[in-house]
Amino acid sequence: MTAYPFVFSLKSATTFYAEGDDLIFPVQGSSQGLRWRSPTQGWRKTLACLAADGADLDGIARILQSQDGSVDWAKLHYLLGRLDAKGLLSRSVPGNGTVLATLLPMTVRFRFALPKLSPDSHYRLSRFVSLRPEQGQWLLETPLSPAKLWLHDGQALPLVACLAQPTSLDTLCRAVPNCKPDKALAVLALLVAAGAAAPCDAVGQLPEDGNIALRQWESVDLLFHSRSRPGRHDGLCGATFRFLGQIDPLPALKPLAADAGLPLPIPDMARIQQQDPPFAAVVENRRSIRDYTGRELDLALLSEFLFRAARVKAQTDADSPSRPYPITQRPYPNGGALYELELYLSVGACTGLTAGLYHYEPLGHRLLPISGLTTDVQQLLDNARLNSGAATQPPVLLTLVARCQRPAWKYQGMAYALMLKNTGVLYHQLYLAATVMGLAPCGLGMGDSDLFAEAARLDYYQETAVGEFMLGGRLSGDLGS
Repeated sequence: MTAYPFVFSLKSATTFYAEGDDLIFPVQGSSQGLRWRSPTQGWRKTLACLAADGADLDGIARILQSQDGSVDWAKLHYLLGRLDAKGLLSRSVPGNGTVLATLLPMTVRFRFALPKLSPDSHYRLSRFVSLRPEQGQWLLETPLSPAKLWLHDGQALPLVACLAQPTSLDTLCRAVPNCKPDKALAVLALLVAAGAAAPCDAVGQLPEDGNIALRQWESVDLLFHSRSRPGRHDGLCGATFRFLGQIDPLPALKPLAADAGLPLPIPDMARIQQQDPPFAAVVENRRSIRDYTGRELDLALLSEFLFRAARVKAQTDADSPSRPYPITQRPYPNGGALYELELYLSVGACTGLTAGLYHYEPLGHRLLPISGLTTDVQQLLDNARLNSGAATQPPVLLTLVARCQRPAWKYQGMAYALMLKNTGVLYHQLYLAATVMGLAPCGLGMGDSDLFAEAARLDYYQETAVGEFMLGGRLSGDLGS
């Protein structure tokens, strides 16, 4: 199967059980497991060895020879291939009394293909590779492949470092003086098999560099995409409640002083529902408006806008094992009813409201003053103008701020992706509310989260800005709906 000094093992999470004379291997992520029909005593011993310390091909052959009296090499390769096809087999490169690296399939989609390394080629790492410390070791992975590579020993790191630029096999073999050439080449073979490295052309380009689709992905974006959805990784993804019993969930509403803030007038929703234009007309007329000339925004309009778009309609305490956290109900949908997004308002010009930075409290429908029109708040408004291409600063800039630990307490592997989806939903809600009221809305594609954290005096890692939305008033003389 290979001339490389690989040690074969069953993945650590692999289990199997007897069913009559057969062995059954359940496969995660697949409805069809592996049925090993009537394995010989030699193969039963081999599987036990693979589930424990592992063995190279010669070691497997010795077990089969001692138990079955002979070795059928074609069948040996075939049966290892069956384990490979279900993503159950890992490969390690042994070092001097240690293990240099282990290639671990993450899903059944991974197909190990033994690369043919050419002494005439140079090899380089993919720009999509990420390397981080985890569990006291180094974990290397790429969103291009459903496999990951564990680097157990420091000897392997210089080999990986060499591959940041095109490197010949000869140079790679000399990168670590105490590492034998066959071991260095075996590590490279695993990197290539994992999609983390590949041979270059004469100018150092990899095949991925000529792929039009891949050229347009940024490495962090593709990694984020591939790891926040199931399919090509083996991490948990979904409502795992991983901190249940360890950390209390954040409350449904941000704790605030009961008597603080500026109460806002409550609009007459019964009258508004009778007078609003049809929904289809609102959707058809929705557009981004960046011109605030002749547009007037006052406190009553701002109050109605916030009430329509983002108020708390009801709240419920934790009531079941499947929902061991409090929730609220608001005018827009939200994943898990977590409603982690807070609205902060940088006010530049709104009749009846002093310019400055405010936090909207959606249960009591009030504005909580944070600061006046400081240099940071002015910069937030000016950044919005620059990012949108508007001629003037918006009268009001809404910043959507995520209380990150609220979704992260429930969801694993997808918490931040969910926050971004919820941000898009709230954008749409703000657009619809502004459109029906005849206001000037415009969602922005980026903003400075560090600047906002400084302006609002928030912990960047606990509450961070994930969206920005400009708002202007009605045209002068427009009575609106």
